[in-house]
Amino acid sequence: MLDIEEQKNGIIVPFKVITKASRNAIGDEFNKALKLYITSAPIEGKANKSIIKFLSKLLGLPQKDIVIVSGIKNSLKKIQLKIGKKDFLNKIK
Repeated sequence: MLDIEEQKNGIIVPFKVITKASRNAIGDEFNKALKLYITSAPIEGKANKSIIKFLSKLLGLPQKDIVIVSGIKNSLKKIQLKIGKKDFLNKIK
């Protein structure tokens, strides 16, 4: 089961990021986190920028409403999203 933390202005979602993937996509659950496939390499913050752009497009959120709160230089990240848990789960299906 996903370990999504609900807050009054959104949620914090754990992701296991796989870089240099063939396409940007959300995958299956992995140790209470969602797999997130990103085509960018983890060089000079390119993958983090790609994550924010991809999630913005997927969820229909402005990029300013998506913040990496932990794991900037790690494949395990916690990302704050200004969206409700139910809406998030519906949009990633």
